[in-house]
Amino acid sequence: MYVDEIPAVKNIIIAHRGAWKEFNLPQNSIASLQQAIKLGCFGSELDVHLTADEIIVVNHDAEFFNQHIETSNYKELLKHQLFNGENIPKLEDCIIECLKNNTTKLIIELKASEINKSRTLLLAKSIIKLVNQLKAQHIVEFISFDFDACLYIIQNLQNAKVAYLSNDKPIVQLAHLGLYAISFHYKEFLNKPEIIADAIKLRLTVKSWTVNNKQIFISLKNKGLSYITTDKPEQFLKI
Repeated sequence: MYVDEIPAVKNIIIAHRGAWKEFNLPQNSIASLQQAIKLGCFGSELDVHLTADEIIVVNHDAEFFNQHIETSNYKELLKHQLFNGENIPKLEDCIIECLKNNTTKLIIELKASEINKSRTLLLAKSIIKLVNQLKAQHIVEFISFDFDACLYIIQNLQNAKVAYLSNDKPIVQLAHLGLYAISFHYKEFLNKPEIIADAIKLRLTVKSWTVNNKQIFISLKNKGLSYITTDKPEQFLKI
């Protein structure tokens, strides 16, 4: 039975591509997602691409075992497996897995198409359709370096929580357009700590990636960051 809502935040940790590094698991795998859920992370981040036959798959790079995902059909990608024996995961399977829990959200990074903008927006449209079909709006959030993709999700998925990953737009513009968060590399906040205060004044949630240093983690947390994405979720959950 699926949960109706995620409870109040108990921690600020998002597992980067799942909890993989500390457990010798493949990145962006069902196993690493399950481990992030087991740890009780606030979120588990993953990266998605659209295959030639319009299946949404989970992988960081645009290629899977030297096969270009966008120009390959899903069945072609099944020729290779992750080192734990998993096939390349489908986003659908990850959402279904995440719906079984009531603590961990799925943070979906939408990867821009290497072919054209239309396919990037088709990916966004396909994700929205899947989320609606699975009634998973309450357990998903979205991030992307593609600004148009962020806006598309905001405009087409009710109450969508979307964060932009690049610091090339005024944050007041992001707040005005309906993004709920900024999510920048931690060096952006170390170089310009005033960004955090400015974002909070605009009622934007503030996230940082990819923080693997304990001192940086504590410093950013003390400055008011809401969430930190890390390859070391188990270690940081203990702090």
